[in-house]
Amino acid sequence: MSRRGRRVRVAGAGRRTPSRNHGKWWAIGATVATVVVIPLVIALVSAQYGAWVTFERAPEQEVLAQESVKRHEDAQLETEPPVVARVEQLWDVNGDGWNWVFEKALSPAEIAEAGRISAQLESADIGNGPTSQEETAAEQMSALGGRRFLSACIPDCGSATRYKVVLTGHRRETVSVVGMRARVLERLPVPDGTMLYAGTQGGEPLERVMVDLDADGAVRTFDEESQTSTPYLHSHNLTLAKDEQEGFELTAVTSRCWCKWELVVTTEYRGQQDEVVVRSDGTASGAPFETVSADAPRFGEIVDGEQRGGEFSYDYMGNWLPMDG
Repeated sequence: MSRRGRRVRVAGAGRRTPSRNHGKWWAIGATVATVVVIPLVIALVSAQYGAWVTFERAPEQEVLAQESVKRHEDAQLETEPPVVARVEQLWDVNGDGWNWVFEKALSPAEIAEAGRISAQLESADIGNGPTSQEETAAEQMSALGGRRFLSACIPDCGSATRYKVVLTGHRRETVSVVGMRARVLERLPVPDGTMLYAGTQGGEPLERVMVDLDADGAVRTFDEESQTSTPYLHSHNLTLAKDEQEGFELTAVTSRCWCKWELVVTTEYRGQQDEVVVRSDGTASGAPFETVSADAPRFGEIVDGEQRGGEFSYDYMGNWLPMDG
């Protein structure tokens, strides 16, 4: 073979015919790209759409979450009344006096013991409110069977007890107090054994929040100077936000009975009225309030020829002396 022929063949041997499978591999690549890319695009679009929906609905979701919290709070608060109460019985020798009434006709020895107990007050600073001496003496007089009272007139006079009542709002929104009255549960006979009366030091005329247990029991304000009274809620707009407190001193008066009673507070919340019962410990199920009249027609009795009981006044020297007449 000639050299030229060999060159031709050599040159011819260096050329490559395009593969007939090129189109096939291109089609496969396109398919793979479609399978991979389209789901990624869908996922991306879905994510972006979800983010947009979340963003657009965020205020709505927040409102729904807040409403859920409010419903939960309402459910918790509604396990108790619309208002809750705290009650404290108030006594002060300087303002209320040192007055006691007993069912029992006390013997002379018991009267002397009451004098010894009362003498503890001589060392008390009675011008500055209740003291430990007064509290101790009151406990000992109660142990003798005594019931403490003060005198009050609205305008008719009677025996009274005095309390500090604090009401606290117990709903998420404002509660209105639209009524307050005393409901007498039991009227026992007036004690007529012994009455010990020490009076008061007096004071300036003032406005009291009072309830007449011998009348309709409505809570009223009474002005001692003008001798006039008006329903308490006519002059006091009593509304309570959550945890807001409103307090007042309540004086209950009777001349006819040993009264056991409770305070009924009528509330209004979201158009619905409820009655909240308040007793001496601030709850609806505790011991009732007790206010005891010292207005028996007469006190005392004769036992084996000996006078027991009766009416006595205090000489502020440790002695209870029989009242004249």
